[in-house]
Amino acid sequence: MQNSAILEMHQILMDLGYMGADEPSDIYSEQTEEAIKLFQRKHDLPITGVADEETFRLLFLTTQKNTWFFWGDEGSDVYDMQERLTWSSTIWSNLPAIFDKRTTDAVKTFQVCNHLSSDGKIGEMTRAALYSEDAMAYALVYGMESEEVRELQKRLKELGYLTTEPDGKYGGDTVAAVKRFQLRSGLISDGYLGATTKATLLSDTAEVNQITIGDRGEDVTRIQKRLMALKYMSVATGYFGDSTSSALKNFQKRNGLKADGKYGPATATSFSPAAPRKQPSPPQQRRKLGREFQAARAPPARHQPEPTWLPSYPPPVPGWAADTYWAQRPQLL
Repeated sequence: MQNSAILEMHQILMDLGYMGADEPSDIYSEQTEEAIKLFQRKHDLPITGVADEETFRLLFLTTQKNTWFFWGDEGSDVYDMQERLTWSSTIWSNLPAIFDKRTTDAVKTFQVCNHLSSDGKIGEMTRAALYSEDAMAYALVYGMESEEVRELQKRLKELGYLTTEPDGKYGGDTVAAVKRFQLRSGLISDGYLGATTKATLLSDTAEVNQITIGDRGEDVTRIQKRLMALKYMSVATGYFGDSTSSALKNFQKRNGLKADGKYGPATATSFSPAAPRKQPSPPQQRRKLGREFQAARAPPARHQPEPTWLPSYPPPVPGWAADTYWAQRPQLL
């Protein structure tokens, strides 16, 4: 028998001293069976060595004295808690009045968004945060990874905010892009992609981003490093100055864009690895390469037979060989 529940059960058995401190395993072994028997004996349960429903429930209750709700609980109190989760995000609507996997996932997401330990259980701290006026509603935050993140990254890239390729991971580059978008859109610039930010981002009136002279930060550094890779710049400083603007203009000219020296959506799209054209070689090198190319293409010289007499003036006397002519030439002059 092998699953994640066994892994968690092993950890609890170790914490309670029924198993030796070791790396938790997800395999129900003989050691697991002996540990369960010890636990059952101590709590007046049938000693079977099998983690049945009652044993499993009591095992978790033993370590969760301050836990209000967790997997398997049901009733009106669970329903009220789910209603609160639904308030913090519409994606968790229509939950049944039982603490099931969907509820556990919802609690974990709430805990991540509110900087709590993500165990999927409603303990004292989670319950206090859930019913607090300062509870943070559902949002995509640093460390999350999903297809939803990828789709929103594509939108950020389209609007010129994301300077890296969408990968579905909510990392530092995505946080920086979201903050910049929120700032330009008049929203709280916290880097969390919640309901309001998401709706604004996906709207037809979403603000287009332009990074220009005077800007600084990680986004500028990434732009400069990309220009370096394409041979338009030689150093990345993190500050968008005249040299960056000039390099960007050269890139834009080379790639058929409006050469305004600003980093916007069109330039962001052309920054894709498959799209841009590199800076051409210097003029002298191009001329040299051109001559070499022409020389390589020129047809080989045809062999010219040697003349039977040396060309000179006056021409040789008819009937004389070339050597006779040259021998008599002084007398002929």
